[in-house]
Amino acid sequence: MKWFGIGLGGAGGNIMDSTYGAMRDEFVGAVVFNTAEADKAKLSFLKDRFYVFGDFGGAGVGSKWRDARDSISSEKWKSLVTKTIEEQGIKNSQVLLLTSSSGGGTGSGSIPVVASYAKELLSSDGRVVQPVIAAMVLPFRYPMETMRFSYNSAIGLANLLDKVDSIILFDNGYMREKIVKENPEISDVELLDRINHSVAEAMRVISAASETPMKGGFKTTFDSQDLKNVLSMFEASYVVPCYFRTRVDVLGGSLEFLVEIALEEGRFVDVDPKTALKAAFVVRGPEDLMKTDNIFSAKSLLAERIAGVDVREGIAITPPDSKYVEITILLVEPEVPRIKELAEQASVYYDLFEEDLKTKENTPREEFEGYLRKLEDHAKKIAERKEKIKKTA
Repeated sequence: MKWFGIGLGGAGGNIMDSTYGAMRDEFVGAVVFNTAEADKAKLSFLKDRFYVFGDFGGAGVGSKWRDARDSISSEKWKSLVTKTIEEQGIKNSQVLLLTSSSGGGTGSGSIPVVASYAKELLSSDGRVVQPVIAAMVLPFRYPMETMRFSYNSAIGLANLLDKVDSIILFDNGYMREKIVKENPEISDVELLDRINHSVAEAMRVISAASETPMKGGFKTTFDSQDLKNVLSMFEASYVVPCYFRTRVDVLGGSLEFLVEIALEEGRFVDVDPKTALKAAFVVRGPEDLMKTDNIFSAKSLLAERIAGVDVREGIAITPPDSKYVEITILLVEPEVPRIKELAEQASVYYDLFEEDLKTKENTPREEFEGYLRKLEDHAKKIAERKEKIKKTA
């Protein structure tokens, strides 16, 4: 697959930088847009494609999502974004990936607008062929991070639902717990690097999926349109990745164990896989493991583990002497309790600071409650679909 990447804000820039570093050959281009000049120093691969927008003196927006949204919406900064991404090769891509935090001001405010600009460039007769994916990191729980980030997250997610095909979620807090359990002495910088690297590895496996069919007539290819089909819903789908890597000699000959352990230990958000509406997986390893029976046993197991009726699969062949095998599973529309929690905390935050949010940030209660209704309506529609599946199963 040929990817184009757009990182937005500090966290989004770091995620894109890690992802680009892990799968550079798969990218036709990547850029980072930010309001804070200082964040450029954190990048390893995309320093020369870092662009500051907004009239904030390069100091950032101080968690104010609306400032970022209003700024990027102006003709001046729209011109910068569209000109840059077109010059960097977005029209040559097969997949568009945008990355940001859900809680920060720059990323959560600008990502829906930038997604719209990108789709304008990619559209043909009003239709965008490429899957348009947003990867968003959910904030640490209060008090590790301010409740303002929960407020921004609820609004940011609501604003994205009609702008992209899918919102891939990963939860800083949940991933931190797992990493710290394995390595209690890890520093904060190393921790965030590990989280970003995990996201990059999961995307790398998906991108490596073969577009050449296996012998035997079964469809084991997984290209950008397969990705779009499994992710697409009536509006953006919530997707939770699961990633796991192990030695071939530990795995033995079965891929079912790999599916089981990825679902159990490799989730990026605390969800129950049994609640997922759809799923897809790509296994990457030596050809000896990729026997048709192995692939379809793994697919059957995953189908048993989710609530839905649609599972797609793909393979990526590595050299015969490869010592490792890895898998990425995409759980489409599992129940995500963390989103409900963020919405509840956002409501508390608004109640506490309503006057400031109305007068200084121009967010009246009616508008804020409209964002919460969008999240609730999405959850309700998904629940109705799952109920239909139960009745027909």
